[in-house]
Amino acid sequence: MNRIEVINLGVTDYNKALDLQREYIQSVQSGRSFGRLILLQHSPVITIGRNGSKENILASEKILKEKNIEVFEVDRGGDVTLHCPGQLVGYPIINLAMNGKDVHKYIRNLEEVFIKLLKDYNITGKRIKGKTGVWVRAASGKADQKIVSIGIGVKHWVTFHGFAFNVNADISYFSLINPCGMKNLEMVSLSKILGREIDFFEVREQVVKYFAEIFGIKTINGFPEWIKRKATYNHNFKKVNSIIEEFKLNTVCESAMCPNINECFSNGTATFMILGNICTRSCKFCNISHGTALPPDKEEPERIASAVKKLNLKYVIITSVTRDDLPDGGVEHFVNTIKKIRSLNPNIIIEVLIPDFKGNKESIESVVRAKPDVISHNLETVPRLYSEVRPLASYSRSLELLKTVKDFNNNINTKSGIMLGLGETKEEVLELMKDLRKVNCDYFTIGQYLRPNKECLPVKEFIPPSEFEKYKIIGLEIMNFKSVNSAPFVRSSYRSYNG
Repeated sequence: MNRIEVINLGVTDYNKALDLQREYIQSVQSGRSFGRLILLQHSPVITIGRNGSKENILASEKILKEKNIEVFEVDRGGDVTLHCPGQLVGYPIINLAMNGKDVHKYIRNLEEVFIKLLKDYNITGKRIKGKTGVWVRAASGKADQKIVSIGIGVKHWVTFHGFAFNVNADISYFSLINPCGMKNLEMVSLSKILGREIDFFEVREQVVKYFAEIFGIKTINGFPEWIKRKATYNHNFKKVNSIIEEFKLNTVCESAMCPNINECFSNGTATFMILGNICTRSCKFCNISHGTALPPDKEEPERIASAVKKLNLKYVIITSVTRDDLPDGGVEHFVNTIKKIRSLNPNIIIEVLIPDFKGNKESIESVVRAKPDVISHNLETVPRLYSEVRPLASYSRSLELLKTVKDFNNNINTKSGIMLGLGETKEEVLELMKDLRKVNCDYFTIGQYLRPNKECLPVKEFIPPSEFEKYKIIGLEIMNFKSVNSAPFVRSSYRSYNG
């Protein structure tokens, strides 16, 4: 084995992780793929290995149920362990038949990854004879504390299960069990040793670095299967594309390298982008070119209206690049485009996805008075990440924009969307959703961030579809959004025509 795919996931259901391992085991065994290193976190869950005993679970079934902690009996070595957020869990799927068929050496190498990593923090990691995992020396007079647990399975020389490294883990969870089946074993986390919160993603990269070094392999960033999709085309794709070219129009589908372009064009839809294809801002997630923009094309609204009529659209979405260079931010162009579309297509539903206009309320009011059916403005990410992801934007200003729309006309539906996989936490996403409901936002979209080019921010995590579904349920059933579209390939305009 000379290289391995690293799959970085977010918080993942334990059942889903088991399914992924089974899928990758078969793929590696058959020779269809390289080895895989799955890196993720789990919600609190207890697992019991082949040699384990339920007697090492100290909490009652009632307490576990109250804490929403499931128990799984799994096919790995070792006894009882616990996973929780803040713990980096790794599942290497490696063919040992290509690497000496030495299980003990494999385990020692896993331990060495963390012994080396801990040195970077001036911490001495150690092995204990007859046991697996990595320990650190506790304060004087105390027993050594365990910071890394290791429990593996091997099937036809292909490894599965793996390691759990307590980075920022809440150590109190371990009071529910005898960790690794050992009474009085004290667990510890990197954050507890250092007395500060640790950059989880930085640690994850260190794990990948030392894994590659110790196992003598090259790592490549991989994609989980749910991010891979086949391109589909039909006669509508060519029709939409030719009409866009005929009327010399821009679409965000093309400029932003949207992964849904084939599906949307094949369904006879597109999201038109006005005010040119040069943005005056440079958000770190976006593929649209930035720089000095050209003056607005006064004929563009008429051409868009004609294209909408020729496409026989019932629902149209108009967005734009951000034009901070224009005194009104380009609002006049938005208004003219709405009016032209209405004049040729009186029964059409119009959604506008607008920039923040630097918070100018007169510009926002002008859009509202043009009476589109939906006014959309994306928050894109959680407030903590704005300086990195949207350095020229403001979270509070974007929320205020959505509130202002409702203040001017409460009958217009408002909409916002975000991307996941940039390093946000679940708690931050839920707070953002609450913030949107406080300003009476009606529609909400959530999709997976995908890096469009090497100049943009890398993907920190690929969020499993099951997590998107949980956000959808929370948004609809608890927070009472009118609509929540949440899935990896969802974008703010994706399937808007379906309501």
